[in-house]
Amino acid sequence: MISIVIFLLLLVSPSGVMAATEAVPAYRQPDTYRFIYDLKGQGSMESGVSLAWNSSLLLYRGSDYLAAEAGLHDHWYSRPFFLPIVSLAIPNPKQFLHEYYGHGSVLREFGFSDVIYKWGWFDMFPTDGLADSQRVQNEGTYEEQQLWLGGGVAASQLYLLEAEKDMYRKGRGTLLMFLPMQAAMSDMSYLKDGLNADALFESNDGASWLANFKGQHNNDQSLTAKFADRSRNAINAAAFNPVIPWLAVAWLRYLWTGDDSFYAPMLPLAGLKFGFSPKVNLTPLGPENYYYIFIAREGRLASLYYRTGTSPEGAVQGYGAEFGPINIAGLALTPGYDQWTLPAAKSAGFRFSRSGYNAQLKLDAPLYKTLGLTAKAAYKTDGYMLGLPAHSGFHGYAGISLSF
Repeated sequence: MISIVIFLLLLVSPSGVMAATEAVPAYRQPDTYRFIYDLKGQGSMESGVSLAWNSSLLLYRGSDYLAAEAGLHDHWYSRPFFLPIVSLAIPNPKQFLHEYYGHGSVLREFGFSDVIYKWGWFDMFPTDGLADSQRVQNEGTYEEQQLWLGGGVAASQLYLLEAEKDMYRKGRGTLLMFLPMQAAMSDMSYLKDGLNADALFESNDGASWLANFKGQHNNDQSLTAKFADRSRNAINAAAFNPVIPWLAVAWLRYLWTGDDSFYAPMLPLAGLKFGFSPKVNLTPLGPENYYYIFIAREGRLASLYYRTGTSPEGAVQGYGAEFGPINIAGLALTPGYDQWTLPAAKSAGFRFSRSGYNAQLKLDAPLYKTLGLTAKAAYKTDGYMLGLPAHSGFHGYAGISLSF
């Protein structure tokens, strides 16, 4: 909690290292596009989310420019053609994220062979995913199985979170937000279908997760039904995202005015702006929710969250914060910290379900004109956290950034 208080004090400070270097509104400052590579070379979920979002940002900006040049924003009768044109320019990353950087990143982390995929412009599918799925189900531990099954929806949740952080930091978003929102909502709906435990959904991630949960707890039918309900409720809670109705209004506004950008859904208070975002995750212990509060000022963003979940052994709790950028000697630094507390009985028996923490520092450094370097160094203890490696130890990434 001390780290969160420090972040907030720095945020409201009118002077010192946190002082804004220019009075240009955040949404008019140059956009930065980051392309990163996991230092362990495993194709992490984090690197995949970054690739999908930043590529989409670049393609959207190009499509928007072409649409403006062609006059598609000028007249009410031509504006509806803009999104179909964007959909042709931007491939759908949902299944690519869900399979390769969702399930696939977890498989690679636990040492299972990689999955080969065929990727079309609008969709993609695994060509040998069934074999690896059977292998992790037969050879993997219960924890590995559950982390793998939850990997698909975790990737789409993080994809939306990456987009939201971009939007709340700038104070503005574009109709591109439809893409990560649709991916997250589609995956959550898919999970809920499986949690109904209907035979029709036997190949569903949610149904498989629930079946494993039931087997782990001595086939207790009443306990399984109770946690199926809790999981559905956790998914429903994550659907109450203020961006959803905001996007509907933004679309109508675009048809009326031709402006495809919109102010982020934030509450102004005491010189700051506040936003909110819920997330959901299915873990080996049970369903979890993450409730994010975003606090923005002059292009800087503090993202604070509270983590809560339930398991047969007791409650799961955690919190974390990330703040940046802090500008020091030409470098832009973004520190972050996560901490979680898991039930003692389960912690003693599960390698990846233990109380612990994660500390990290992100860095952006200019190199030449629009080109820059981006990197992250972090250390994590054992314990499960949405979007982070399950194993303990050092982790991070390096890559390039483009700002223009």
